[in-house]
Amino acid sequence: MLKPLTLALGALATSLAAQSPLTTLYQGSALLNGPTVYFNDLVVNVPISIFQIDVNSNSPANTAGTLDIYWLAGSRVGNETNVAAWTFAGTVPVVAAGPNLPTVATLNAPLVLPPGNFALAIQSNGISSYYTGTSGLNYATAELTLLTGGGSANGALGTAICCQPRTWNGSLHYAIGGGGGSFASRTNFGTGCVGTFASFYQSFPNGTFDLSNSSFQMVQTGNGYIVLPGTNAWFTPTSSGLQLTDDSVSAAQNLGFTLNYPGGSTNAVYVSSNGFVWAQSSTVNGCCAGNPVTLLAEGARWALNWGDLNPTQGGSVHFDADPANGAAYVTFVNVPEHTVAANTNTFQLALFSSGIVEYRYQNCMQSNRVVLTGWSPGGGARDPGSVDLSASLPLVTSGDNLPLALSADNRPVIGNTINLITANMRPTTSFGAVLLSLTQFNPGIDLSGIGMVGCSQYMGGESTLLFVPAGQPTFSTPFPVPNFPGVHVFAQSVVFDLVSGLTSLGALSSNGVDLGLGIQ
Repeated sequence: MLKPLTLALGALATSLAAQSPLTTLYQGSALLNGPTVYFNDLVVNVPISIFQIDVNSNSPANTAGTLDIYWLAGSRVGNETNVAAWTFAGTVPVVAAGPNLPTVATLNAPLVLPPGNFALAIQSNGISSYYTGTSGLNYATAELTLLTGGGSANGALGTAICCQPRTWNGSLHYAIGGGGGSFASRTNFGTGCVGTFASFYQSFPNGTFDLSNSSFQMVQTGNGYIVLPGTNAWFTPTSSGLQLTDDSVSAAQNLGFTLNYPGGSTNAVYVSSNGFVWAQSSTVNGCCAGNPVTLLAEGARWALNWGDLNPTQGGSVHFDADPANGAAYVTFVNVPEHTVAANTNTFQLALFSSGIVEYRYQNCMQSNRVVLTGWSPGGGARDPGSVDLSASLPLVTSGDNLPLALSADNRPVIGNTINLITANMRPTTSFGAVLLSLTQFNPGIDLSGIGMVGCSQYMGGESTLLFVPAGQPTFSTPFPVPNFPGVHVFAQSVVFDLVSGLTSLGALSSNGVDLGLGIQ
């Protein structure tokens, strides 16, 4: 006769718990400041699944950080600097509980280990972690032994051991067995829609710039640019040179008209000798190579041939205004790469009162510098990644917009209620739904055919949980976890936002979430 399901689950949970957790110390003996890595060897006697790791952090309560978890089969000895030997088990967000209290890190999926010898590396980021420095200080349960290890201070995995012996302070929570419906998991997959970017750029490694003798123009659309092939026109400068020196920025160059650009407007520009033009006052010269990070982080700029140019070695830089025709031009004529006089660069920025901007190139070469070409309004803009401008036109920029996203705030442990959080909604979102299914589509089904370009369907959608966000960017939908251990439920959010115009249908879809239901 079969046991009642509740009794069977209760017996299973008892057998899985075993002597977990294995706990070392919470005594605040000494610490290494993050980022740090603690390495310890494990001897596993029976199959186990580690589902939670607690650390003893000296950081003040409520300090946010992360733990990166790595493991390998064998010993940590001799492998501390061998990054390739370690398997990454995931990054877990943590919030410090304060000294000598467990700071809890619940793994998104359990780390399953068969019997044998293993090593565990726990990297703390943003929080400090305690250790005990006594040789031979080992800890054991019937299922698991943790051996004295070593620590690496102020570095990531691959940094040499600085100090040993070091026994990490904390607890390993585990159960006997290899999962199979015992453990709950949550895994995001796919991507939401529609993510847009205000910036674009191409980063050219040394000597690979390929835009010589070409042009492209940027047509202003209000909140972005449409980037199209250019006219191949060229304005021959008539002004005297700006007398720029190495790593310098010009004074304000008055356009004679107001130029509107995505995110602002200007009546003057500021020219860097290193091949870009600011839309607002700045003395940052951008030495000594094109940098996507600072392109996105700093102010609005047009980067034509941003590298390391030196007009004191030759050539000239000009600014010519033609307000009667609503035009202005910044022209670099035969300006050499820094210390490489033979590598000359001739290019032009044409600015028009209509808002159109054109990048024009003659011969350009920088063999010793990374060159960046692109545009960004700056101010912490999203990174669209490098694109091949020779092959990608036309392209469109608009305001930075994060794609619709869905996440679960906890693992779906049976008997608990978790929240499915729909995020990155615009205030114009009228309503939405979390769709649930036992069927997964991965890769997803392209929804372009129904007017949702850039969106995908990742699951069947047999069940629908409707919600009204009321202008809020996030909405939490409760999900009582049903009693079906080992079953996977797939979730995806869909919202209706006709006003934003991100899709012609007015609907947006999120990434998918795989909820593996379990009893722990």
